Amino acid sequence: MGQLAEKQRRATYADLGAVPPNKVAELVRGPLHVFPRPSTATPRALL
Repeated sequence: MGQLAEKQRRATYADLGAVPPNKVAELVRGPLHVFPRPSTATPRALL
């Protein structure tokens, strides 16, 4: 038989505060999701 999936623990606001400033993080229904911060676009790239 297959193994049971490990239950993810719910993240806390302390976990959210521990994310480095070069990352974007959000709590969504319990788990913490961390993404790289998007690069800034130059004004010319938006034209």
